[in-house]
Amino acid sequence: MARGLVDAHVPSERNYLYEPLQLTSAQLDSGMSGSAVLDIARNLVIGFVFRVWEPGESPKDRDLAFAVDAGLLAHSPLADTIVTTSVPLGHVAQPVLHQGLVMPPTTEATLDQQPVLNEPPSHLGAYVGRESLLTFLTEAWADPGCKLTGLFGPSGIGKTSLVRQWLGKIGANDEADGPSVFWWTFDPAKQEEDDFLVALIGHLSGGALKGATIPSSAAKANLAAYLLQTVPRVIIVLDDLSSYQMESGDLYGCFQHSGIKDFVNYLISADQRTLAILTSDLPFPELENVPGVVFAAVEPLNADEGMRLLTMNGVHGDEATLHSIVADWGGHPQALTAVAIYLRTRHLGDARFAGDLPLGSADGSFADRLLAIGEAIQERRSQADRAALEVLALARGPLPADVLSRILARLAGTGHIPAAPSALGDLLRSAAVRESTAGFIPHPVLRNLYRTRLRKAPAEYLIAAHRLLANHYYAIGV
Repeated sequence: MARGLVDAHVPSERNYLYEPLQLTSAQLDSGMSGSAVLDIARNLVIGFVFRVWEPGESPKDRDLAFAVDAGLLAHSPLADTIVTTSVPLGHVAQPVLHQGLVMPPTTEATLDQQPVLNEPPSHLGAYVGRESLLTFLTEAWADPGCKLTGLFGPSGIGKTSLVRQWLGKIGANDEADGPSVFWWTFDPAKQEEDDFLVALIGHLSGGALKGATIPSSAAKANLAAYLLQTVPRVIIVLDDLSSYQMESGDLYGCFQHSGIKDFVNYLISADQRTLAILTSDLPFPELENVPGVVFAAVEPLNADEGMRLLTMNGVHGDEATLHSIVADWGGHPQALTAVAIYLRTRHLGDARFAGDLPLGSADGSFADRLLAIGEAIQERRSQADRAALEVLALARGPLPADVLSRILARLAGTGHIPAAPSALGDLLRSAAVRESTAGFIPHPVLRNLYRTRLRKAPAEYLIAAHRLLANHYYAIGV
């Protein structure tokens, strides 16, 4: 597959019946002659590749290629079968319930009577700006023909916070009349497509159907999409799909796990009113120009928005200094909140000390700079605080205070950590740890730092910590 532009017909001294089409594509290469050229706007094959330019030593015109105009087929025996008008784009086949795999529910599921299994996160901190994107989501929700919207942008740019803010704005999960929400944040370190589909099937069926008994991801995806046709309107959030997409090559951004891809395709094709919201660091090229699908890029905060975020996180100073901090970190919300933690911890929030921020190596990546700030934030922490951050970083989600205390006590009792359990007071006051309705969770910069550091931790310590966390999850049925 190759993507590119159809430029125009180009004149030639040859006596062609139809002048060739000039193409621009970085992905076309020798050996692809004869490939069909699909006009994705008109949904018609308009030509066939016949030559790819070989630039030689000079890179000039390196993306140049040519195609034979498909109109030539009018002079062939195929003339009577040629389609010359635009073909409407259509969906894939409707999902169906395979009776041999699982019995259908005896009555329609009613989501308002069922507990929400996966609620939106409540630990995201202050929110600023992005009014146009909030409007974008509202318009997608109001459009009965829109079934999926994708938000993409760099990690930490605020996609999750944006969706969470919008859900609150429309009153989602409000027991009175708000829409039901099923939220799943994918853990990049795990393969969770089956877990996601099983949980969604259980949610949509009100617990009547057990997705774990269905043998394949494709069948689970099919059943989940079918169930969407039997319930009131629902919002499904698939948060952080980056690990399920190709990160490089010609298929950059395409889904590499069939279960997720099948579910998205079935969802788009199903006769249902669900709105699915996908977030990712990568774009979604497979879904471009598909009816019922819209996308938006999440951009960095502007100078004023970034300044407001800093002040809301306890940083104070003159406007020029605050704007300078925002510029230094490219308006990146996660980075700015990490800077705020550093300044509050070291300098009582005084923005004038931003010049003391560690920047890592001179040629380090943005992620390396964030890790350097994380190191500076935690280096003055007590051993008890560090032990608490390690356990919180290993956890799948927020941990209740009593669970965290028990795990830390058990690890201390077996000699895996030398300190007594942390009270978390200082960590909470500095926002290094955030508190949600479900428990405590570390700031993403610290979570990533500790997950990186824990790769080198003693195996017996990691096994013990994971076992204690697993026991907690088993106990609550996760």
